[in-house]
Amino acid sequence: NLCRKCPKRSSRLQPLAGQGKHHKTDVFFISEPPTAEEDRCGYYLPEQSGILMSAMLKSADLSDHYYLTGLLKCHSMELFLTGEDEIQQCFAFLASQIKLLKPKLLVSLGRIPAQFLLHSKQSFNELTNQLHQVDIEGENYPLIVTCHPGFLLRNPQYKKQSLNDLIKIKQLISRRL
Repeated sequence: NLCRKCPKRSSRLQPLAGQGKHHKTDVFFISEPPTAEEDRCGYYLPEQSGILMSAMLKSADLSDHYYLTGLLKCHSMELFLTGEDEIQQCFAFLASQIKLLKPKLLVSLGRIPAQFLLHSKQSFNELTNQLHQVDIEGENYPLIVTCHPGFLLRNPQYKKQSLNDLIKIKQLISRRL
């Protein structure tokens, strides 16, 4: 079933729904819009990004407690930048995923999902190291902002900070049992 809500993304090869625990989950990761490689592979965080994410989740004992999806479900071969209108068009699907899985915690992987969900123009660094609250269709969810694995591959000096974020995430969801 081809989504026609966003004609700007009609060049994509396939929509990406998400991956991970498909029933009630603890941690719901929201990634940046899909890359060309993710579009080709058909899933988020292929290759080195996925390997790094898996290793970090395993080290924080979160491997069996998460679902990963994107703020947008489709890659655009024509557009590098993501517009607010595109995000609005796709948000209903993301919101339905969140409502269905009822996560204990949302985690933004990168700046774009964080700024959209928090209705903020603050920089990535201003949004990290704190617990936010976000309203998704009348439900309140805690949100943490951390680095995208692709960023960590290019900037390995931030891996320790991101691993610490995952440890905090594990502690937070353990308290919310």
